[in-house]
Amino acid sequence: MYFVKLFSGINAIPDSLKSITKVAEEDEKKWLYHRIVVTTSSQSGIIFRYKISPSHFTHVFIDEAAQCLEPESLIPISMSVIGHGCVILAGDHQQLGPVIMSTIARNYRLNCSLMERLMTCCKPYERSEQFSKYGFYNPKFVTKLITNYRSDSKIMSIPSKLFYDNELNCVNLTDSQLIKSMNFKSPVVFTGVRGERVLKLVFCLLEIKLFVDLN
Repeated sequence: MYFVKLFSGINAIPDSLKSITKVAEEDEKKWLYHRIVVTTSSQSGIIFRYKISPSHFTHVFIDEAAQCLEPESLIPISMSVIGHGCVILAGDHQQLGPVIMSTIARNYRLNCSLMERLMTCCKPYERSEQFSKYGFYNPKFVTKLITNYRSDSKIMSIPSKLFYDNELNCVNLTDSQLIKSMNFKSPVVFTGVRGERVLKLVFCLLEIKLFVDLN
């Protein structure tokens, strides 16, 4: 695998990855001769400096695509010409979206990612009863993952009902002995904390103390 680190020097890269890493400034054109190139969406546009065949990249994967600005997504997508390659957007438009600081940009809907727009406004990607046996989405265009391995079912039940059509399956069970040892009756605990934010600190000391006391 060939990682491209475009925004910092080689010293920022872990030693375990240096053997498979090249920094952009060293020799950009060498990217084109590796099977896999990993970069950010915006910085991938550097490859346009070189005249490459439309079929050069067979697949383009954009991770966390729901957090990516639509114009930003189009940069790597434009490297895979229709009929020559495959574009995969991986992410969840029900979670964090693009970070937009400009009111003007928000008014022009730049806070809506390409993934969200496709999932909500483009018929091939919309939920349909026609594809009920495939998770209600056309399997040619959408794969919906519904198995959650991280959270207890009591934690996931709320987002499952609110955002995922009550279809999430939770396979992780909270250790009942751990809950009992902490004198809790549920994996979800609400407790009030009244503290003050210390200057230049991004956490509340009282919250930390409470957590330590609970353990």
